[in-house]
Amino acid sequence: MMQDDWIHVCYAMHDGGGFAKYVGTSMASLLANTKARVALHLLHDATLTEEDRAKFSALVSRYGARARIAFYLLEQLAAERIAYLTREIAGMAESRFGPAALYRLLAADVLPKDISRIIYLDADTVVNLDIAALYAERTGENGFAVCREDVVTRGLPAPQYLRTAGLVAGGKYFNSGVLLIDLAAYRHCVHDVLAGGVQLLRKCPECFCYDQDILNFFFAEGAADLPLRYNDFVVSARRVGEREIKPHIYHYAGKALDVMATEDAYNRLFVHCFAQTPWYDAAFLMRLTEHLRTAYESRKKTLARMTDLAAGRMRQLYGSAAMEPAVCDAFALRAGESYRIVVDAAGELVVGRLIAAMKEKRDGLHIFFFDGYDALAPHLVRAGFEKEKDFFDGRIFLPAGSGGWQLSGTDLFDGL
Repeated sequence: MMQDDWIHVCYAMHDGGGFAKYVGTSMASLLANTKARVALHLLHDATLTEEDRAKFSALVSRYGARARIAFYLLEQLAAERIAYLTREIAGMAESRFGPAALYRLLAADVLPKDISRIIYLDADTVVNLDIAALYAERTGENGFAVCREDVVTRGLPAPQYLRTAGLVAGGKYFNSGVLLIDLAAYRHCVHDVLAGGVQLLRKCPECFCYDQDILNFFFAEGAADLPLRYNDFVVSARRVGEREIKPHIYHYAGKALDVMATEDAYNRLFVHCFAQTPWYDAAFLMRLTEHLRTAYESRKKTLARMTDLAAGRMRQLYGSAAMEPAVCDAFALRAGESYRIVVDAAGELVVGRLIAAMKEKRDGLHIFFFDGYDALAPHLVRAGFEKEKDFFDGRIFLPAGSGGWQLSGTDLFDGL
């Protein structure tokens, strides 16, 4: 049985491949920044592999008697609840947040009854403060303490149906990635929350943040407010120009991590914490090397193909006015070749202008230097042009500092 002097922290995960390393990174950052006794609770399903389970145990064992971890296989412990949610919520398993988004709603059902409060953390968090400070915060009259969405996004929250429909007051809508919960209060209403939440999602299919919308519908009013330091969105911190790492819980929501952008302090913080986990090993480094080699070889093949196709054809280049000097310098235009400005001053691609210019030089080799290449390609194919025969994404041939395309460190890390 857990004792009251333990801090209880809960995570939830469904692993579609490579997700456990994010949870492990958050756990490692948490344990490294506190001297308190921490009991970690991992709500998971059958997608948790034995290898990853062993890595979680190995990570926690480094901290001796002051840390422990418990695993909760929800298909066994909450089978009826899982079946109910899967049956009643269309698309739960395929949502962009995955089924684990709803697992946190089941914490009160499966955690030991002698645990009176928990901290819930999303997997994409890094705890750069002593978690004991958050555990000591007071909860509201309904048992919740939360960070409001307006706070974590620095005044630029994403559109949420519950707010626009007036079902939750705008300033009350909160982010569910960091929660302090009085479980005794929550247990009194968890059944109503699940049943009522299903009804909410049926009536309001515009709600796409399943668990967050359900929790807001029931708990936005009456929850205590937590300050920004407990749920600081990295994308928002970057947007307002904050470059200094603070004693905060950083939330890397919205694909905020890019391990290839090595000059960024938030990326360095995440990698520093990841390097303290068992997922950072020789096998990881070999996979990383292989991914980089594959990307490099792909670029070489594309360049060779474009060079072959350019023989005897005039190159026609397209982009913004800002990109023109760098592009023309790199490509040394010949007589008959041109650079066309097809991106307006607001940064928007004028598709009609682009296609008209391409049709003027239909036999040319068309090379683009703007965002949106993949989305644009089908339109150009319908207009009679062939991808990587008649047109190419030219950004792969420019240095990143000159506006060139670079390997996405977000996608790269996800795939390792």
